[in-house]
Amino acid sequence: MANLRGATRATVFALSLGLALGAAYGPGEGEAQAQRSRPLTKKERAKRQKEQEEAAKKEQEKKDQEAAAAAEEEEKKKKAAASAAAPAAPAPKKEEWDDSVEAEKAVFVAADLGFTRADLSTIAASSMAFDRGSANGLIIGLTGGLRLKDWQYGLRYRIYDTTQFTLWSFSASVAYALKYRPVTPIIEAHLGYVFDQSIESSVFKSSLPEGTILPPDVNVKGVILGGEASGNYWVTKWFRFGAFLGVDFMFLSRERAPLPQSTFGPSPEVETLPLYKESGFGIGLNINLGFRGSFDIGIE
Repeated sequence: MANLRGATRATVFALSLGLALGAAYGPGEGEAQAQRSRPLTKKERAKRQKEQEEAAKKEQEKKDQEAAAAAEEEEKKKKAAASAAAPAAPAPKKEEWDDSVEAEKAVFVAADLGFTRADLSTIAASSMAFDRGSANGLIIGLTGGLRLKDWQYGLRYRIYDTTQFTLWSFSASVAYALKYRPVTPIIEAHLGYVFDQSIESSVFKSSLPEGTILPPDVNVKGVILGGEASGNYWVTKWFRFGAFLGVDFMFLSRERAPLPQSTFGPSPEVETLPLYKESGFGIGLNINLGFRGSFDIGIE
């Protein structure tokens, strides 16, 4: 009897506990199940669609960023490969003088100053009847003319002022400038007329009588033919400075000199000397070395 009562109590307790738990959890689960099974409202559908669109947009942005990063990395690889395969850059070219700054046509003026070794009678000296026809001195010159690009045409005036005589010359010159810059080599030739301004009596001393008080006026003149080589540095497009080396050949004739005046009067022996008896001819040689400055004035 006692056992029956205990079993009954246990059964009642279990049923009571089950009813209590069902009352506590059963309505919530049922409500959730009802919510899941019922259709969504219009507002809920719009919210869910918006969330899905934002998620899809973020996913697309992520994919675009990854694609851009991959493209940038690929471009870097291509540039690196092209740089490795490209040949070495050529060495920079040496700068050349731009001769376009020079006027195609120009009027030029050139001045010379230098040393000369002049000889009145290098060849056929006996005919000239000079004791010493060579001397050292200064050469001074002035040239003006027209330059057409590399060719120059001018007129030249020169003074050969030596210790024994002074010569003047006027000549026409033509020159060609080689195409080098900024130092330009120039080859020049000239032809003209040369004559003396003064000749010292020491040149024909052996032809003077004793007691000479007035030596004769000896004159020489002739043709001068010469050539030069020079190098001019273009300081600016209108001024050049350089050095020259040249040679002149002088084809000279000497007139018969008048008799000198002496304290002892005329002497038959003096009258028979070649200087007073006949004219003479000789070939002289000048060696010239000096500096030259040239100015250009461009013309249209």
